[in-house]
Amino acid sequence: GNILINGDLEGNVMSRSEVVVGKSGRVMGEIQAQKLLVSGEFKGNFTGEIIDIMPYGKVYGDVVVNNIVIEPNAVFEGETKIVSGRVTPHNDMDDVHIIKPKKLEY
Repeated sequence: GNILINGDLEGNVMSRSEVVVGKSGRVMGEIQAQKLLVSGEFKGNFTGEIIDIMPYGKVYGDVVVNNIVIEPNAVFEGETKIVSGRVTPHNDMDDVHIIKPKKLEY
């Protein structure tokens, strides 16, 4: 299923569907998902089919994707590798994993 993060999370997230970092969300870690939508702040690397950085969303890290969308007023600092074919997690994993969550210190 889809994951919505509106708080602080330090850890890795893997999903076969969509991960949303809401406006009040702050995530530090690795994310693997079919789609990542960022309205808040994400620090880490993303692997998946598409990343969509919404207005005022912030992404600091590298991405490996089929497609990247950076909306006006969004921030992206990192490297992008555009690939074709499957880049999402394989079917042998559970739907959602959150690995080693900790409270973020900013």
